[in-house]
Amino acid sequence: MTIMREIDMESEFSRFQNFIKDKAPHTIKSYLQNYKKVRDKVGKELCDVPLEDLVLDIGQMSDSYASQKAFANVWSLCNYKMQGRETHPAYIKYYTYLEGKIEEQLRAKHKELKSDIIPMKTLIEHENKMYKDEQFQKYVACFIVRNCFCRNKDLDITLTNIPESVNDYENFLVVYDNKVTVIRQDYKTSKVYKKIETIFTDKKFLNACNKLSMNKKLFNGADTTAKLQNRLKNALYTNEVQYLNTKIDEISRTGDLKELKRVSELRGTGLEQLITSYNLDF
Repeated sequence: MTIMREIDMESEFSRFQNFIKDKAPHTIKSYLQNYKKVRDKVGKELCDVPLEDLVLDIGQMSDSYASQKAFANVWSLCNYKMQGRETHPAYIKYYTYLEGKIEEQLRAKHKELKSDIIPMKTLIEHENKMYKDEQFQKYVACFIVRNCFCRNKDLDITLTNIPESVNDYENFLVVYDNKVTVIRQDYKTSKVYKKIETIFTDKKFLNACNKLSMNKKLFNGADTTAKLQNRLKNALYTNEVQYLNTKIDEISRTGDLKELKRVSELRGTGLEQLITSYNLDF
């Protein structure tokens, strides 16, 4: 594989960076990483790579059709949208093929996960044990993930009992006398869904929050994503995706579409994404 130098791709890469500059930070990061991976593989600007060559190259880069789709997407940006050209029917056909393969992989994955679903009762029992054992930090983390359906990043959150200390860009647990407000402003899809506020009046949750140090992070010292992930491995019953799978599995059995919409709004994830990626009966 040719090692790509910044100077080699300066012209197209600079245009590509400018073209995606208004997207969400995590999307920009993903696009740039995928661009560089494909550029390393093909050894030239993506606008100089024919579709038939791209198909062969990205097929060698990953067995995951989702990854292949992501690689194909950056190629299409460089060949169509950035140049003001209409998308070629051959690319549309290829993209549709990848989406079909992704659905096949999702169905196989869901079938495997379905056999290992964690009952909601088990998650709640785990929380109760954390509370009884006075492991309040873990209890609060589990409670938030189960009731806000959020991602790990959302738990980079500060506890405070001073509402005036809340700013406009971080995550906060604001503890009042009779309620706790969970404010999420720094999360994966915040550019789309903006600030999400969730109010809880649960007495155990309120009491657990009051047992923790105020004006500090829930996981104090977890100043990097990696450190936060490690803390959460020890705090949560399982990973945050399985919490969400449990909830979506519950909804698929009850058929409660209002509850599905509520999960979508609280998590900051589109309904289609919830159905295709987390509905284990999909």
